[in-house]
Amino acid sequence: MGAIGGESGMIAKAILQAYGIKDGDYRPFYLSISNAVQGMRSSEIDLIFYLSNGPGSALAELSEEVSVNILSIDPVSIHPVLDAHPYWQLSSIKQRIWPRLTEDVLTLRTSTLLITHKDVPHQLIKKTTAVIMEHAGEISFEYSDGVKYGVESALQGVSIPLHPGAEQYFRERGLLDV
Repeated sequence: MGAIGGESGMIAKAILQAYGIKDGDYRPFYLSISNAVQGMRSSEIDLIFYLSNGPGSALAELSEEVSVNILSIDPVSIHPVLDAHPYWQLSSIKQRIWPRLTEDVLTLRTSTLLITHKDVPHQLIKKTTAVIMEHAGEISFEYSDGVKYGVESALQGVSIPLHPGAEQYFRERGLLDV
């Protein structure tokens, strides 16, 4: 289910409930990915919910030892989850990301947010946003669904108000309505 208090556990519960699996129908473990993988190796754990930008070394190593299946979610079953959680998005793990996939796998993804206090000076947040966005290529990662991180994708799934400094940065680049 992921680490205690993490979003992975919240997503896991929402997905299980979408399929009619309720609390009490399963025994949850709230573990780091490395501990969850160890539990799967020892057959103590049957299923891992893993929230990550890619396969990660722990899962890659596990797949060398045991047969790992990445399960796709049903888009019809998941729509109530997306309606209740507009900050999660339907996504897919591209076949080329995970070597053992025979087709793309439908999944959910979340946004990563940099959160600050509203009283932090606007210019500081505008400059911070500019540095992150203007160096997005150096971050150099691609979401598993093929979306590159950058100015064009930075606001996807953001459902909380932007700090005025960040808002000004994105507005000046035409990414927010004036």
